[in-house]
Amino acid sequence: MLNPVLLANDPNHGHYVPAMIYAGHVYVSGTLPSVRETDAVTAETPFKDQMQQLLRNCLDILAAAGSSEQKVISFTLYLISLDDWDVANDLLAAFFGSHRPARAVICVPQIRKGYAAQATLVAAV
Repeated sequence: MLNPVLLANDPNHGHYVPAMIYAGHVYVSGTLPSVRETDAVTAETPFKDQMQQLLRNCLDILAAAGSSEQKVISFTLYLISLDDWDVANDLLAAFFGSHRPARAVICVPQIRKGYAAQATLVAAV
């Protein structure tokens, strides 16, 4: 059975849910570094701050699904500039600690609202 994951105080931004649970896994939708209740993080926010907020958003979704960063199986990060690779890599290493999920970093020409990063992931529940 499919079980959608919803977040409190998260306005509906489109025809999707933040994540879907199926067969013991949570599939997280494309996640941006936005702060749900405000515009505190924008495209002009420094990359490191965007990335830290993006990871906090991923944690919120994982927690709502009954999972954690230590159960992430696969993590895909989309960047608009590979110049941000080193900062992203350091933040991901700190985020995951000794846990090392499968990972891909893909450079794309554009991300919604002009953000510098977006992520999708799959984790065990």
